[in-house]
Amino acid sequence: MTGKAFTSFSSPTPYKLFDDQVEFQSEADSFSDFLLLNFGSEVLSIELGKKTIWANLEHSVLEFSSLVNSYHAKSTLKDLLGLPTGSILSGSENRRPVPNGEWFHQQAEVYSDMIGQGTYQNSITASITLEKSRQDYNLLTELLDGNNNPAFNSLYTTGSRGRLRILEVFHFDPDVSFLALTASPAINYLSAEFNFESFSRGTHFFSIPVAQDILQMGLYKIAHKVRRSNFSYQLIGTKIRIFPAPTKDDPKKLWIRVATVSQPLSPPFNDDTTYGVSNLSNLPFGEIKYSNINSIGKQFIRKFALALCKETLGHIRSKFKTINLPGSSMEMDGSELIAQAREDKEKLREELKELLESLTYQNLMKMEADRAQSLHDILKYAAPPKPILIF
Repeated sequence: MTGKAFTSFSSPTPYKLFDDQVEFQSEADSFSDFLLLNFGSEVLSIELGKKTIWANLEHSVLEFSSLVNSYHAKSTLKDLLGLPTGSILSGSENRRPVPNGEWFHQQAEVYSDMIGQGTYQNSITASITLEKSRQDYNLLTELLDGNNNPAFNSLYTTGSRGRLRILEVFHFDPDVSFLALTASPAINYLSAEFNFESFSRGTHFFSIPVAQDILQMGLYKIAHKVRRSNFSYQLIGTKIRIFPAPTKDDPKKLWIRVATVSQPLSPPFNDDTTYGVSNLSNLPFGEIKYSNINSIGKQFIRKFALALCKETLGHIRSKFKTINLPGSSMEMDGSELIAQAREDKEKLREELKELLESLTYQNLMKMEADRAQSLHDILKYAAPPKPILIF
């Protein structure tokens, strides 16, 4: 085909994203020749210039890159959350991040915080000096830290607003740790009370998971608090009411562990990850280099660019629906070209989306599980090998 080559233009494409890539330059010249031949330029002049064709080719590469990156994000977003969004991760669209499990740890921290098994929130243990026959105490003013300052002021800066979160009230709960040690609670109770060893010669030990001990301890603690403990409390607004009322002239202090209500965007420590990757829009994914696209991707790009050029040609011809000729007229096929092009584009998108969805990391694991199950089903019908007898 005649005409200037891609490299002879100073700005051959609108966005100039691939203009300096040798592979794209070669593809642009070859595709323009292919498209003009495909549209019948040897018989009838085609109303498309090369820069228009190359603009559609660039658009097609961007479409392919966007779809691939969006499905790659489905596989990798959880492993990239919190990482820098700038140039540090540039080029990550072509990399496979190693799963680190940090996202799952952060999700689990929320639930461990709710059940009192550890949290990323800072907390302090403060105390209230109990008075004889008095049951109600103000948590904001009478709950004091180690410096005899209100714990509320220690957790919040002056003038700030917030709430105290009660994590634990140490209200003379009975010790239940001995109950979960062995199967002989009565002997262990006496041993613990008289400061003897924590088990006797008649104690039986069982090999059980540690998680069972922790669960059992929690059940015993709740049972003693509800069924056996004479000590309880009730939270009413900013006050705590304790039961029973203190009867000693010099009652003990009541210790309470408190924390602030967690702030999702202002954790109690410097965490730069709150400014990092948070969603699909700020993932550090750039356009895929044309030289890194394989034959499968290039074929999609050619077909999609062909559909784009067909749609562009349809818009051009739609401006002149009828051309009057000497003795006759010629109807232009603009609307038909637009309809065919849009149908082709939608079909190509759906085919690529279906393929990309089937190849996400999650679906690859499902495919591997199905393959393992199928292999298991096949092997269970296989005859066992003949035994080898040695005399």
